[in-house]
Amino acid sequence: MNEITVHAVFDIGKTNKKLFLFDDQGEIVWKTSTSFPTTEDEDGFISDDLSAIENWMKETMAHLMDPETGTAAWKIKSVNFSGYGASLVYLDENGDRLPLFINYLKPFPKNLEDRFFENYGPKIQFCQETASPWLGMLNSGLQIFWLKHDKPDWFAKVKYVLHFPQYLSYIFSGEPITEYTSIGCHTGMWDYQKEDYHRWIDGEGLRRLFPALRPSDTWTKSSFQGQPIQVGAGLHDTSASLIPYLTSEKEPFILLSTGTWTLAINPFSDEKLSGEDLQNDCLNNLRINGQQVRTARLFLGREHEIQVTRLSEHYHIEVGDILNLKWDPDTHLKAKETEEFAFDFEHLILNTKEISTKKENNPKEWAVAYYQLMGLLVPLQIEAIKRAAGSQYIPRLIIEGGFVHNEIFIELLHQGLPDWEVGVSTVKGGSARGVFELVKQ
Repeated sequence: MNEITVHAVFDIGKTNKKLFLFDDQGEIVWKTSTSFPTTEDEDGFISDDLSAIENWMKETMAHLMDPETGTAAWKIKSVNFSGYGASLVYLDENGDRLPLFINYLKPFPKNLEDRFFENYGPKIQFCQETASPWLGMLNSGLQIFWLKHDKPDWFAKVKYVLHFPQYLSYIFSGEPITEYTSIGCHTGMWDYQKEDYHRWIDGEGLRRLFPALRPSDTWTKSSFQGQPIQVGAGLHDTSASLIPYLTSEKEPFILLSTGTWTLAINPFSDEKLSGEDLQNDCLNNLRINGQQVRTARLFLGREHEIQVTRLSEHYHIEVGDILNLKWDPDTHLKAKETEEFAFDFEHLILNTKEISTKKENNPKEWAVAYYQLMGLLVPLQIEAIKRAAGSQYIPRLIIEGGFVHNEIFIELLHQGLPDWEVGVSTVKGGSARGVFELVKQ
């Protein structure tokens, strides 16, 4: 039996960690998925368990490549990675990982924010130069600033700083690198006007911590389990998700990538971000060729998860039953005519005012309450989509990710964007598919 050459792609998301095997034609021949409980950092703040993630990646690859336990029909030729952004990994002088993995939701101290802008402000100028709103730890470069000034003993041990996708690559290659899509992911490090590190990086003496900037299609010859393997550079997941559509679509489009975050992505804009854009969580990312991508973010997936859990508890109904609701015009009409459920949103902010619809009475039917929830969320999503479009006329929306299975979400988008062509992606593999495309390139 002839061996089939396959290419491994790890897709490490905030919630789910996946591994895909693609054949040379791009067919998914095998996949697996897992998740891990969070741990805590030394301050008691929740953090992803990077040791568990790393061990799972190594053990899974070892199992697949071991002649005794793997599948003899497959020969893994390459491995590459898609990972979430706004997260950094720190290596010491021996190349070992320091036990520091900062959650991007961790609060950024106000005294350090003031100190930062005393030296590198004003804030609006910084945000326009780095093409990102001020997001605290979500501007991952500020995690290093925090480490330097709040945890100097730890900072003194740092030899290299790697963006998370490039650390995933480092696990298998041993080669520390920096890459465009990660450095351009609202890090606060990259000056989009100069196309170089922002001046604060040199002001703090941090440039020395970043390995050489390499193209996104960089491959490193390595070995694993005694077998040769090509190791890719790793990509920021949002940028990776764009690649299949840029390859296959002939007309301009906006991609709505749905997950914990929903991201309305416009790769056809060269507009500079206005102050209003920045205030409404619109930012730029970088494509693999270094060109900007206009993106409007919304923490909609996380908010949806929280509110669905609350509905489940209030109505004593399984979460799965709520998520499996189908579109029903009668329920939609009843939801509009019934007093709204007392939602209290935790994350979504519109024009700096928290959305809250606190009422004394709740609907008797849980399905009606869920339709009301979507009636609040979808208009926010539509606003983000239009902000991603900017001044361009691109009435074409492609939806991918977890919400493609939510009929209510899709139908309300259709109704809210009546002049748009709204379609659901048929691309299998999401960000992992985009990473695989680099094999063909």
